[in-house]
Amino acid sequence: MKSATAFTVALLSLPGGTAFVLSSSRSDHSAMRRYPTKSQPTRHALLSRVASQRAPDTAAEGVVPDSQTLSEVLAAAVHAASEAGALMKAKVGADVLKTKFNPKDLLTEVDGQCQRVIEKVVSKQFPDHALLGEENVEPGAEASTVALSDALDGGGAAEWLWVVDPIDGTTNFVHGIPLSAVSIGVAYRGKVVVGCIYDPFRDELFTATSGNGAFLNGMKMKVGDQETIGEATVACGAPPGVLALGPCVRGMAALAPHVRTTRMLGSAAIMLAWVACGRLTCYWEPDLNSWDIAAGALLIQEAGGEMTDILGGPYSLSTRAIIGSNKLVHEEIRHILVEAKATRPDSTPQLKGR
Repeated sequence: MKSATAFTVALLSLPGGTAFVLSSSRSDHSAMRRYPTKSQPTRHALLSRVASQRAPDTAAEGVVPDSQTLSEVLAAAVHAASEAGALMKAKVGADVLKTKFNPKDLLTEVDGQCQRVIEKVVSKQFPDHALLGEENVEPGAEASTVALSDALDGGGAAEWLWVVDPIDGTTNFVHGIPLSAVSIGVAYRGKVVVGCIYDPFRDELFTATSGNGAFLNGMKMKVGDQETIGEATVACGAPPGVLALGPCVRGMAALAPHVRTTRMLGSAAIMLAWVACGRLTCYWEPDLNSWDIAAGALLIQEAGGEMTDILGGPYSLSTRAIIGSNKLVHEEIRHILVEAKATRPDSTPQLKGR
């Protein structure tokens, strides 16, 4: 295990430059909240270092592929995320091309452009891998559920499946709010084994491979150490659909008297990554698609946290109602959400507008 971890750090480390580090009670992870500075290398330098590394000659147990294969897939994911992220940064504030499921669910031409960049990298390096991307699926929970099922269990299902959200946080992106990211999770035989989330506006790269830990810009990261719910910073999504918005509002209202603070910031991928690096204690949402969650779920698990559905069942790619936390306050927060009936979308609208 030590050799695999050392490799991952070497693979993605960012030498040179200084950074501001927020204090941590765990000296081993003092850099987990590390913010990038202008003197950090460009994405091209990062990618050249990734390409030059060799994986340790070790293999993981169970369905996880050998470390060499994992490192190659991770390097490709970093390459794809970096290219898509550069495009995002160049075109932030793009015009809305159309709406999807409802007028609040936005799509820009950049979403499709970013996905095509990722598809090009995957098809070139791994032509036998399948890709499930948000921009190739019709809007709505039913369509995304069917698309995932077909990708995992259909007649032509591949062993490897890339689960991609080219711009997670499109509404933020459209309005020039620098809280959106590229999210790439890669599953092997239905289990997520590689996760990569790239925030181009902070130049923060969150990565994980199964069994080898989670990293932020090459520095190993751990979930937060809050032991009580009163210390917890809890985030939730702000879904565009009214059926999912109702349980979000009820859940946050139920949590607010008990936790330190609550947040709704508009990017599931970034919020999950922030749980993994200790900035948030918990993130939950009652209805998300597989591409919103896959990479972030692995980050949290590999950073020592817990990822389940809101009813307490194990996380899988088909889980839509999720809660990810530092593990220490997981059950207490989850029980409050269950009591608030915030475990799934409403069957009929409960929030009334004017």
